[in-house]
Amino acid sequence: MAGCVDDGRHLLEEAAPDCPDAILIDISMPLLNGIDAVRRLRSAGCSSKLVILTMHADAEFVSKPWPLARTATSSNTVTPRKS
Repeated sequence: MAGCVDDGRHLLEEAAPDCPDAILIDISMPLLNGIDAVRRLRSAGCSSKLVILTMHADAEFVSKPWPLARTATSSNTVTPRKS
């Protein structure tokens, strides 16, 4: 199963019933953020592996989802190349 959704609510509609092997999720999604979406997925019994992405650099904000997902963290700053 592979899919793409535009917001956190749609993620729940698509992922909760089927519980895919893995979910790539952004913390800052519209309608329902990634942190709350993961909480709801876990409450529904979905044990999918998660890859959680964010553009946020604030350590407190970025650490919020980790109790919900057993993952390693990586903090990489990307500097755009000048053309």
